[in-house]
Amino acid sequence: MKIKKMKIKDIKVGDRFRKKLGNIDLLAQSIKEEGLLYPILVDKDGNLIDGQRRLVALKQLGIKETVVIINEEAA
Repeated sequence: MKIKKMKIKDIKVGDRFRKKLGNIDLLAQSIKEEGLLYPILVDKDGNLIDGQRRLVALKQLGIKETVVIINEEAA
């Protein structure tokens, strides 16, 4: 695994198991005040593995780039 910055628009979100994202406004406020505590997890091709709610909150805040963890072994 490695950590790097990635443009939000380059993170690919496919069909997701979770359909209801809950209160994104509250999460966005927390990220705005405290920062992103847990980076988003993607595979080597930029496909979202974990962090859909965080990704949506970052988009809502107008953030263009974030730190991600790249799992190079995920398919």
